[in-house]
Amino acid sequence: MQRTTNIRLITILLIPMLLIPVASLVYAHFTDSVEKKYKIHVKFPVIEIGSYKVLSKWDDRLIKKWLVDDTLTIQTKVFPGWYAWIGLVLHNAGDQPVTICEPTYTVYDPNNVWQYFTHTEYLYGPYDKGEFATADPMVWDGLKWWQLPPDAVPTPPPVVLDPSHKLILWVKLKFSPTISTSYTCEFTIKISISVPCTPDDMTEASSWTWGKLGPD
Repeated sequence: MQRTTNIRLITILLIPMLLIPVASLVYAHFTDSVEKKYKIHVKFPVIEIGSYKVLSKWDDRLIKKWLVDDTLTIQTKVFPGWYAWIGLVLHNAGDQPVTICEPTYTVYDPNNVWQYFTHTEYLYGPYDKGEFATADPMVWDGLKWWQLPPDAVPTPPPVVLDPSHKLILWVKLKFSPTISTSYTCEFTIKISISVPCTPDDMTEASSWTWGKLGPD
């Protein structure tokens, strides 16, 4: 008697448990269920300094230079009449066009001499691979300090640089103190390239849809 009662009790418990997945299957079969998901892709511009030069009368005798994280740093002793040409090859290694503006200057200046400096910027390009191969001797390779600026028509900023294209930047730095005494000191100047992008240029949206369709 007890065995029969237990079987009936188990049967009573099992029947609702078996009916739950069946009911879910029937509901899913006769009801449309659609889920749509969005994913936002954020693009980041990648401007690389592919090559650089610092050209002057004094060159390595007075000027030290190094490149870290696409920021060129020069360290030098300056005096009245000192000047140097700084050249950069800018390469768009990203997947979207970017806008190149004039460089920004970050200066370590314990002797307060930056106020006596002038800087003049010259941009050339942009060039794709084939165009740069032709323009290279005129705007970059083989040029000496006395041949600068290049004998080519500069491009006024801002300049739109497409992916895989290059842009040449030459900067003339000149130290012209207003005092007549011999003025020498050491200073460090850091040059970084500003590449502004609007939010519309940096994001794109994509979506995927999954669904269970009802019966025909």
